[in-house]
Amino acid sequence: MLRTIGLIVAAIVLGAGAAVAETLRARAILAEPLADAEGLTLEATVSDVSRADAPSIFLAGVSFLTSGQPGYEFSITYDPAELQPQAVYALRVALSRDGHLVASTDTHYPVLEGGAAGAEPIEVLLHPVR
Repeated sequence: MLRTIGLIVAAIVLGAGAAVAETLRARAILAEPLADAEGLTLEATVSDVSRADAPSIFLAGVSFLTSGQPGYEFSITYDPAELQPQAVYALRVALSRDGHLVASTDTHYPVLEGGAAGAEPIEVLLHPVR
């Protein structure tokens, strides 16, 4: 009997580590054209922004060098087991060149409502930094 319980507990523990990653897809477009949109670094993050007067909590993100003209399509892989039921998750996207911010989202883009990414890519609007 104890051996059977031990095997069941082991199966549950081993199975719990096999979480399946999910993917949030998005497309970043510019509100205004940039003089030189080549070779920018795009950084996109999903964070829990539900705590008032406290820093957001990072969930997942992606960073890469862009090529070609905007809109930049990207995917963020996240572990759904890390989602908190009462949390509010937001997507933030920024473009930079040599560590200097060039454009960024200036609007709250809610994501992962109900604990899952939508089927369609989220379109976010980036505004130039002046």
